[in-house]
Amino acid sequence: MSEYIISTNYIELKNNNKIIVIGQPISNEIKIQNLIFKGKNNILIIDSNAVFFSTNIVFNGSNSTAFINSTSNNRMNLNLSLYNNSTYYQGKNNYFNGRFNCIVSESKNVIIGDNGIFSFNIWVRTSDAHLIYNLEDKKRLNHAKDVILGSHVWIGQNVTILKGAFIGSGSVIGLNSVVSKKINSNTLNLGNHIKELKENIFWDNTSTHDFLETDIEIYNYYKDNSSEIEYDFSTIPDTTNQWMDLSKKLSASTSEEKYSILKQLDILPFTIKKSKKKRRFRFF
Repeated sequence: MSEYIISTNYIELKNNNKIIVIGQPISNEIKIQNLIFKGKNNILIIDSNAVFFSTNIVFNGSNSTAFINSTSNNRMNLNLSLYNNSTYYQGKNNYFNGRFNCIVSESKNVIIGDNGIFSFNIWVRTSDAHLIYNLEDKKRLNHAKDVILGSHVWIGQNVTILKGAFIGSGSVIGLNSVVSKKINSNTLNLGNHIKELKENIFWDNTSTHDFLETDIEIYNYYKDNSSEIEYDFSTIPDTTNQWMDLSKKLSASTSEEKYSILKQLDILPFTIKKSKKKRRFRFF
């Protein structure tokens, strides 16, 4: 393992692998503790203000793209593996408290919105890594799926997020939970198998560790100068088609095309809400 130092905004490596730095011109060197390109035609895009420590980024295949924005707490302990034709997108101003592990494989995508909080030892995977078949017709049962995490999500310690997880914006996933399904926006969820404990919630990133009795009383009700709650996603217009189209475009694109799509991406709030009339999920 050797540290990789980035001191310019564009680096072209062998086998047409590339590193692109976006944002302001680099004022300080960007250090990634372990960066490996095993395949060809891969692109790593990072924000010029990104700060990494104990980070591993490995491109195990070809034609994949990782787009990493800077974090709100100026630190990123990332363990990221990408295989063939896969995409990892990390939105803006997320807060990472500890190690974030992610394996993107089987030509799928992981997309993370903005302004989230991620605790210690979180795992995200798009695939089971091995094959499971039906005995009767020999058809595969465990196909890989994309993972989408909305904006302003709070993911607790030791949470595992598996293929097919769509976590709506504004939601909370509690300690030790396992997620492999759609999670409604503005809900509190916990468990393995995960269950919705409370709907119509919102959360604030103020840390309560140092609270005294006076602070507990002050924060018993939410107080904000604005008349609207910033993280209420229930009125967001329908973005279903945009998200599905984005996923399809990324999977059908070269790494250069993926980069072109992602650099123009104004991340859409990914929200999920139950339809009371038909008892089914809708995407907004």
